[in-house]
Parts: sequence; C-alpha cells; structure tokens
Amino acid sequence: MKIMFKYSEWVLTIIVLLFALAGCGKEEKQFDFDNVAAVKIYTAQEEEVKQILSQKQTQQLIRQIGEIVWQEQKDEDTSEYEEWVYRIQCFSPKGEKKQNIYICSDSRILYKDYFWDAEEGSLDMTIYEKLFQQD
Repeated sequence: MKIMFKYSEWVLTIIVLLFALAGCGKEEKQFDFDNVAAVKIYTAQEEEVKQILSQKQTQQLIRQIGEIVWQEQKDEDTSEYEEWVYRIQCFSPKGEKKQNIYICSDSRILYKDYFWDAEEGSLDMTIYEKLFQQD
C-alpha cells in the first residue's frame, strides 16, 4: 500500500511538471492571411490612409505578420489600448471587412482582442514606413 502511494505521488508530480513546462496554457500561433484580398493601412493618428487593392501587394504587406510565431498575452487588457503605430483593415475577396490588425511595435500586435508578442523574429517596420513616404 505504501509503494502504491509513492507511485501515485510521482505520477501526480510528473503531470504537474508537464503542465508547467507546457507554457502555462499560453497559445502560440501563426496567422493565415491568405484570404485577404485588399487592405487599408492607417497611421496611428489616422490622418493618413493608404488603400491597397492589389492582392499581390497586399500579401507582401501582411505576409511577414503571418510568418512570425506569436504568443498570446491573455492577461493584458486591450479594451482601451490606443498606442498602436499602424492599423491594417483587411478585406475579403468579396470586399467584406475582416478583422483589424494593430501593429504596436516590431514585436507586438493586437489582433482579435489580444496582444500577441513575437516568439522569434520581428516585423520590418520600414515596409509600412515606405508605403506612407510614397506619393
């Protein structure tokens, strides 16, 4: 009986450690934006807007977001967050508005009401900067 109790303790300890090593339930994700056909990109002040209708150029602009592995930050409140740099309004091939992507920095986005931090790599912000430098 005593051996069975020690065995149960070890099994329970291993299970607890597995949950702890699994990242405490934080979700990691790569986003698929293949179905985005056009975008509007806004600057933080929303004084400037660029509309991109070409699907090729659209994919070039958002591909880098989809290539990064993001870790969800569920414990941070996003309800009144306004300190983003660029907002990307996505549109489907039928012209329907899709979810906004808020670029907060080269390693953080706000998407679907959660902050996501880059696990590895970062966004090339010059791609968006150059877009607004063009006439």
